[in-house]
Amino acid sequence: MQAELKLSTQIVAEMRHHVFDCAPLEACGLLSGRSERAENVFLITNATQSRVRFRMDTQEQYNAFLQIEDQGQELLGIFHSHSK
Repeated sequence: MQAELKLSTQIVAEMRHHVFDCAPLEACGLLSGRSERAENVFLITNATQSRVRFRMDTQEQYNAFLQIEDQGQELLGIFHSHSK
């Protein structure tokens, strides 16, 4: 059985804000935490600057992975938007 990822209203608000800031381009980012609860959201630059695809900026993604490891967390999710 799959676990359900738990997102606080603050995490959702940060993700939504990032999506609106990046529009009309696709937005992307990472979620980290412990167990099924997201504790951090990492807002990553879409290196393709595209409306129809995304590729995370490699340096930002690497830095996020280092922070996740330093905080004793794990990667829980990857998110991206779909432009209209």
